Formats: sequence, C-alpha cells, structure tokens
Amino acid sequence: MTSFEPILLRAKERLGLQTDKAVAKVLGLSEKAFNARKARDAFPSDKLWALAAQHPEWQLDVDYVLTGDSARQQELRRRLAAVGHGRDAALRLPPDATSSQRAEALDMVTRAEIQSLSEDEQQLVGDYRRSSDAGRAAILASVAAIATASPRSGAPLPAKSTGKPRTKA
Repeated sequence: MTSFEPILLRAKERLGLQTDKAVAKVLGLSEKAFNARKARDAFPSDKLWALAAQHPEWQLDVDYVLTGDSARQQELRRRLAAVGHGRDAALRLPPDATSSQRAEALDMVTRAEIQSLSEDEQQLVGDYRRSSDAGRAAILASVAAIATASPRSGAPLPAKSTGKPRTKA
C-alpha cells in the first residue's frame, strides 16, 4: 500500500464515506484531480486541514487521518508509561512490607499518576486543591458545563448529529 492509501482509508473512516469519488467531492476536488494526486501518491492534506477548519463540528482528527497516530494517542502512551512505572514500584513490595514501605510505594504511584498528567491538567489540579470549598464547587460546575457543551475530539460523532456528508457515489 502506498502512503496515500492508508490516509485515504482513514479519511473515509472519519468522514463516514465509502468511495474515492465521495472523498474527492468533500475535499473540493474533481474526480480527475483526486485520481491524479492518488497516482502521484500525494494526498491533498491542505484540503483536509481546510475541511476540518470549515467544519469544526465534525471534530475531524486530521493528525490521525494523515499519520495514523493522533496527539491524543501519543499522550495516552506517555501517561500509561508513567503509571506503569508507579505500578512496577508497587509490585516490587514484598508480601510482608511494613506500613511505611506501603505508604512509600503508594506515594510513588501517586507521583507517577501526577506525572502522567499534562501541564494543563497539573495546573488545574493544583488550582483546584488550593481553592476554597466554594471555589472547588465553581470549578467543577464550570468544567462540567464546558465538557457537556464541547465533547472531546478523537472518536467520530454519529453521522446524524455531525452533518457530515454520507455520499455513496
């Protein structure tokens, strides 16, 4: 498979399209222009970025389509590695470990979990912990409202709620 083909497959998957012709159409290319790019192994990434900018409601993960690896996946791998280090420390405890040793292992796991957070998340947790009870309640309410109003990108939304084209041409 050329590099064009896996990109095309991921584009079809994320856009909910079945055919090359449908992808060409949604990218604003004629079928002939699209096929010429395909022959040159030159996916029109500029058109894909423009499409994502024109339709933010589609939550198109362009990095994933172009590379097969999204920033979110990279972040998850980094976090899993950090938590794995903490888990490894806990597993090294002997069965007859003292409460002090267990507390130290728990502290290592906690530090590993904190290190697995992005800088923004660490800032949010720190600010939350420094806040009063009223401040904490306001933070939780704000975060819940924002998260409800703008779901995360990554997984495609159902077609009926995204307004994405469902061309079968």
